[in-house]
Amino acid sequence: MSIGLPDRALVRRAILTHPLRPKAYRALALIYQQQQRGRSALAAMRQVVALNPAEAQGWLELGALALEAHQLPEAVAALERAIALDASLAPQAQPPIDRYRAALAAGYAPQLAAGWVTWDAMVWRSGDRLWLHYLTGPGDADPFYAVGEWHAAYSDDGGQQWQAIGPITQPSGSWAGGRILAGCVREEAGRFYQFYGGSPPRPRWNHEQIGLAESADGQTWARSPEPSWTSPAEQAQFDHFYKREPHAAVIKQMGEAFCHRRDPFVWHDPRSNRYYLYFTAALQGTHNYFHGGVGLATAEAIAGPYQLQAPAAAPICVEASATEPAASAFYEMERPQVLHHHGRYHLFFGCWHQNLHPAWRDRYQPPTSHSLIYWLVADDPAGPFLPAGDRPWVLGSDRTGLYGVQWVEIESHWYAWGHDILTFTLDLSRRYRLSWVNQQPTISD
Repeated sequence: MSIGLPDRALVRRAILTHPLRPKAYRALALIYQQQQRGRSALAAMRQVVALNPAEAQGWLELGALALEAHQLPEAVAALERAIALDASLAPQAQPPIDRYRAALAAGYAPQLAAGWVTWDAMVWRSGDRLWLHYLTGPGDADPFYAVGEWHAAYSDDGGQQWQAIGPITQPSGSWAGGRILAGCVREEAGRFYQFYGGSPPRPRWNHEQIGLAESADGQTWARSPEPSWTSPAEQAQFDHFYKREPHAAVIKQMGEAFCHRRDPFVWHDPRSNRYYLYFTAALQGTHNYFHGGVGLATAEAIAGPYQLQAPAAAPICVEASATEPAASAFYEMERPQVLHHHGRYHLFFGCWHQNLHPAWRDRYQPPTSHSLIYWLVADDPAGPFLPAGDRPWVLGSDRTGLYGVQWVEIESHWYAWGHDILTFTLDLSRRYRLSWVNQQPTISD
């Protein structure tokens, strides 16, 4: 699409000279899309359909841009209009419509009708009841995760229909007053423990911390006032292993420093009776961008206190030299989760495809898909987790279209749950089952 891209100044001149020509607005929308200015592209495409409302292709393109901008109600309305004008467009336009309608019908997030989006499904079971926790926020937030909060719902029919509970954990306080991030919920001895991430308001909204909330019923939660690892000694230990405030040269976006410290996942090892808290982290002493790892802390009780340990996963793909630091294979390793299978420990996580180190990509040649679930293996729950074989990912995961995947055990089988990358709704109807083929994890529907 970048070949022959029109000059923006010429396009604007054409619009001023001939303001009723849809072609000029379509060219402007293409320019904005190439510049990753989604909302500007969407505004330009709205002019295209306003000037030529009988053109089905314009409505199709408007729907696609609205999906990219997380404007779900507008996207669905535009795609439905495209199909009404040209039924042959249904194979392209109908799937996101169906997913959005299915999400509304499932009942877990009524706020979808008001233009909110959902992501990072967190599912757990208590008796016969299935609980769904997830992140949500207004679709017009920029970026979408800038104002996330944690909502919940439950299902008594195995996940077909959900009863929405609404907000569980919302931004508040000094360290988590900007946004809430994903984590996990665990039940022990009739009590529930919610591990979650949070960060303060701008300008430090990317300085992430990990917190704990507890509940007696799974609906009303009491949050600990302070996050983990706040004492000077704990901060010094954290800084020894992980980046807490990257150098100004690695500022991620909008002039703000970024600290990877989120997505806590707690796993209990019955053999040692210890608890392992894994989290998305940035490795100390590594590349300014390719520094992704999985942090680790351990405790003797589920509520802690958790003692920081060396990273469980530090997948270095380029060793340090006299002039350059070591580089991780990943910019970030999101939503880490560990399963025990056939005497070994298996770490699963996600990473957007563009955030893979080129050297790692060249070595393993993974499928080009954001939904790929990466997979590392260790002989000990503390790691180190390393690739096993020449395909360190879950076969079939590139075709699911899901991100932020969590494995959920239902009737002695593990299934992948996550959010649909296209519509930012939670995909609760399709079930992708985990199986092992010659010790290689594979999922299929």
